[in-house]
Amino acid sequence: FEKGIRKISVIDLQKLAELLDVPISYFFNTDDMEQETPHVEVVFRAKGLIPTLHSQLETFVQFAERRATKPHIDHAAPNKEQSGWAGKIARHYLDKCGVNNAPIHTRQIAKFLNIPVFDWTLPENISGLTLFSDDCVCIGVNDQHPNVRQRFSIAHELGHIILHPPRSGKREVFVGIEFNDNEAGKLWGNENDTESQLEREANWFAADLLMPKHLLQKEYQGNNQQQLEALARKYDVSMQAMWIQIESLKLAR
Repeated sequence: FEKGIRKISVIDLQKLAELLDVPISYFFNTDDMEQETPHVEVVFRAKGLIPTLHSQLETFVQFAERRATKPHIDHAAPNKEQSGWAGKIARHYLDKCGVNNAPIHTRQIAKFLNIPVFDWTLPENISGLTLFSDDCVCIGVNDQHPNVRQRFSIAHELGHIILHPPRSGKREVFVGIEFNDNEAGKLWGNENDTESQLEREANWFAADLLMPKHLLQKEYQGNNQQQLEALARKYDVSMQAMWIQIESLKLAR
C-alpha cells in the first residue's frame, strides 16, 4: 500500500482500523476531518435491531456520511391507491436509466442516480443499510453475502431512498435485516405496523426493479421447474424471489 503497488480498499481500511484500534476516519484527509459535521444521534429504522449492533454499524455510518451524495431522484409522492404503483415507479427508473434487458444491474442504476454503494463487512444478519444525512444518501451492502442477495439488497435500499426519504435535515439509517424464510414471508404479507409496511414496500420495489413485469410477462411460458430455474439465472435472482414475483404479478397458470 505504502509503495503504491496496490490501491487500498474500504475493506482494507476497515481491517487496518480494527487492527490498530483506531477509527476508520484516522486514515481520511485531515481537510475532510476539519469539515466534519457535528455528530447527531442516528435514528435506526429497524425493529429488532439489538443495541450492540448499533455500535458495530457506527463505523460504516461515519464513513458513509463523508461519502453521501444528493441522489438524482424524483420527489413526487407515489399514489399508493393505484394498482401496481411500485411496479410503475420501478419502470420509471428503469426507463430513466435506459435499462431494457435482464439482468438488471442495480449498481449501475445506483451510479446513474448518483447514489454511492460500498461493499462492507457487516454483521452476518445485516444484508444492507442506507444512511440518510440531510438530503444526501449512501448505501452499504454486506460483502459476505452471495451476489443474488447483494443485488436484491441494493434494489431494496434504492426502494427506501426513492419511496421513504426522511424529512429534510434528518439523519437516519434504514437497516436491512436478514430473515429466515418464515420471517421473510411476513414482509410480503399483511402486517399493519409502519415498519413492516415500509419494508414490504421496499421489497415490492426491489422485485419490480429486478424482475419488471413488462420483461417477465414476455418470457414466462408456464409453471415448471426448468422454466423457473432458467428465468432465475437470466434475471440473476434467487428461485424464491422469482416465484414470489411471478405469483404477485399473477403470471402463474
